[in-house]
Amino acid sequence: MKLGTTLLQLYKRATFSYCCNNRSFLHPHIILRNYYGSRGGYNRVVVTRLESFVMDECKSGRIKKLDDALKYFNQLISERPLPSNVTFCHVLGSLTKIKCYSDVIMLYKKMILVGVNPNIYTFNILINCFCRLGQLNHGFCLLGEMLKRGYHPDSVTINTLIKGLCLLEKIDFAFNVFDRMTKTGIRPTAITCNTLISGLCRTGEVGSALRLKNNMVKWNCIPTVVSYCAIIDTLCKGGRKQFLFCHKFITLIYFHTYLNWCL
Repeated sequence: MKLGTTLLQLYKRATFSYCCNNRSFLHPHIILRNYYGSRGGYNRVVVTRLESFVMDECKSGRIKKLDDALKYFNQLISERPLPSNVTFCHVLGSLTKIKCYSDVIMLYKKMILVGVNPNIYTFNILINCFCRLGQLNHGFCLLGEMLKRGYHPDSVTINTLIKGLCLLEKIDFAFNVFDRMTKTGIRPTAITCNTLISGLCRTGEVGSALRLKNNMVKWNCIPTVVSYCAIIDTLCKGGRKQFLFCHKFITLIYFHTYLNWCL
C-alpha cells in the first residue's frame, strides 16, 4: 500500500513539475501523440511535455516575435535526447508565418549541426523561405538534396517552386516545372493552377491564362475565386476591347454558377 502511494506521488510530481512562470520544463513527462507520417499513415511519436507545449504554442499562433521562437528553439536543442523533427518543423513554420525567412534558414543550419535530420516538411519550409527571398537557385538545390535523401517531392514542394518562379516573372520556367510535375505523377491542385494563372495575368498573357483555366478539368481541379479575379482584373485593365470581353466573361460565370445551383 505504501509503495503504491509512493509511486502515485512520484507520478504526480513528474507530471506537474514544470515552471509556468518562465515556461521552462525541469522534469519533462513523456506523453504520446499521433502524427501523419511523411510516407502516409499515422505514426505514434513519443514527445516530452516541453515538445507538446512548444507545438501547442506554434499551433495557436501565439508566437508573434522572433525572440519567442528563438527561446523555444534554444530549449529544444539543449534537450537530450534531441526532440523529434516534428517539433522543430512547428517552430520553423511559425517563423515563416511572421516572415522571418532568413532566421529560418539560420536555425535549419543549427539543427543539422546538432544532429536533427530533416524530412520532407523541413525541406518544404526551407524551399518556401528561399523562394520568398528570391533565392530560387538555393530552393532548387534543396530539391536536389531532398531527392538524394530519398524523399519524393509532393504538390506542396512543386507549388512553392512554381510560385517562386512566378513572383520573379519566370513563367516559362514555371511551366517547365509544371510539365515535369505532371509527367512524374504529381497531380496539380487548384493552388498550382491559380498560381500559374496569376503569373500569366501579371505578365499580360490573358489568353494563356484562360486556356489554363479551361484545362483545369483535366486534373479534376475547379476554378476558384482566385482564378476568376486574376483574369477579370487583367481584362479590366486592358482597354475597351478586353473590357467588353470581360463583361461577357462575367456573364458566362454567372450563367454557369446559376446552372450548377439549379442542378
